[in-house]
Amino acid sequence: MKFHDHQSTGLQSLGFLLLFLLISSHHRSPTILNQGPIMNDQEAVLRTGFAIFSAITSFAFVFLGVSILTGEYPTQWMKALAYVTGGYGLANIYILSWAWRNKADWPMLANKFFALCFIGVLVADTISQGIKSVEQVLVLLGLACVLVINWVAVKKLCQHERD
Repeated sequence: MKFHDHQSTGLQSLGFLLLFLLISSHHRSPTILNQGPIMNDQEAVLRTGFAIFSAITSFAFVFLGVSILTGEYPTQWMKALAYVTGGYGLANIYILSWAWRNKADWPMLANKFFALCFIGVLVADTISQGIKSVEQVLVLLGLACVLVINWVAVKKLCQHERD
């Protein structure tokens, strides 16, 4: 039952975030149009798509961390994984919201820092325990792709503010 409660809360949070992003983008569009040339619709869709993907993966990381910690008997390694995973998810949500609202360079640097720490911890742990299968490498490569997409989302949001 606990799993179902966490899942529905996570889906509700995701729904509120998507609603917020849609309202914010609709509210901001007249301001953007008044500041300069008409924005390319394709770029706006791409930027919003990256932001939504990044928000979904961030909530998934937080959900995974909470699920591990509330599991029956998590090992020390699993607890560490939960803290690192949940921490990255929370940090990325904060960075995304800051990049959405402000004209700063630091969200890109902060996202890169947290992503490198996250993947670094997992790679170091994988190497220290020895690579046992190709699947471990594929999971790390997939995670690296997700982290790069999250960084691109933050970068596009920061560049959008400057246009």
